[in-house]
Amino acid sequence: MLALPAFSQVNKSSSGTVSNLQLDAIDLAVTALQSGRPTLTSTPTFKNTPNFNGGIAFGDSSVQTTAYFSQISSSTQKDFAFSSAQSSFSVCGATLTVTTKGNPVAIWFSGQVGSSVNAKNCLVSVLQDGAYIAPWTSQKGMGTSMQSTSTGVGNASTVSFYLKTPTAPSAASHSFCLSVAQDGGGQTCSVGGSSTSVAQFGVAEIH
Repeated sequence: MLALPAFSQVNKSSSGTVSNLQLDAIDLAVTALQSGRPTLTSTPTFKNTPNFNGGIAFGDSSVQTTAYFSQISSSTQKDFAFSSAQSSFSVCGATLTVTTKGNPVAIWFSGQVGSSVNAKNCLVSVLQDGAYIAPWTSQKGMGTSMQSTSTGVGNASTVSFYLKTPTAPSAASHSFCLSVAQDGGGQTCSVGGSSTSVAQFGVAEIH
């Protein structure tokens, strides 16, 4: 039952349509609106914050009981430099830790990646809590052929990506490791590390 204060302005037609509705200090529980709720032809004005105790029901029968646009619980990013001759992603070049509320996590990277051997691949990958994020594996990452004649970023290629975790991590603290590895050619791979270039790695919980 929806009770209206005496001074609220309500215009109701014979069809039961309500327009120009002003609500003052009313608890708008969805359970009270489920049966015989009015059709609003204009945007209602709420003089006080409405309280939807039973959640908000949508046309697909789902019910939202928490704020959809809630504040992102955790996000972080860092600039870094890293160099390694490893052939698998066993050592992290940068590690970030976030505490999530059970939502998916966005991951991004941008930086110059250089190889000590001409036209040899250096690969970039991300691990979540020590495990590879599909489709990445210990030998498969984001890579490109480098045309650098020396270790460093002087003639390096820019590598960048943005992805969302395929499965939302549980509500807990999670670590994300960014690593770089060579493709078996014996080269050293470098990320960032010059006076004019830094690599950036970031993670953020999203909705």
